[in-house]
Amino acid sequence: MNELIRTAKQPPCDEVSQEPLAQRNIQTAKANSEKFTAAIPAKIKQREDTIQRQLSLENASAFSKLRKLYHLLNELGAIAAPYIACGKGCSACCHMNVMVSQLEVALIEKEVGARPAPLQGSRVHNLETFNGVPCPFLTDGACSIYEVRPFACRKHMNFDSSAYWCAPDRSHKVEMPLVEYSSAESAYLGLTRIWGNGCFADIRDFFPLTVQS
Repeated sequence: MNELIRTAKQPPCDEVSQEPLAQRNIQTAKANSEKFTAAIPAKIKQREDTIQRQLSLENASAFSKLRKLYHLLNELGAIAAPYIACGKGCSACCHMNVMVSQLEVALIEKEVGARPAPLQGSRVHNLETFNGVPCPFLTDGACSIYEVRPFACRKHMNFDSSAYWCAPDRSHKVEMPLVEYSSAESAYLGLTRIWGNGCFADIRDFFPLTVQS
């Protein structure tokens, strides 16, 4: 948790990254991310620091451990709420690549009945592959599997004051500060890599027949 905020990489020296608007938004996001970090209670920071070890020692099902990890991210997300532009009705991040694990896909299938496509192995896509393509579970601008949404969705937060740079046609032009939960990330990878065949792919790879046109 000491390394919670991951500073944005220096954007390429192109016209977009040098725009005064982009620079102002990056500074706003950085300031808000720092306010979020300062607002996290010590007890929750401690839980994040120890979540990997805690889950590794528990005699519980993979689904149970994943839910505990989700719960921790939910708590962190609630603390972040005053400092982010994210909210119901904003679905910009639902139109970009969303990497999920086979374990998360199995939980989605268990809870909502959606049948995933069998994959022979992991798939890696470039950033543009699903740029602008809605998530298969986006319905009327809202997530229809919100209670079991993937880890990637739960940790993705926009600390800017608006969703301007989240739009698909701008989302890869400026890189904003992001949060990185070190222990939670390690716990997630440790849990999902040993479940099933440890397959990772975009959510649209697993649920291609549900993809909206």
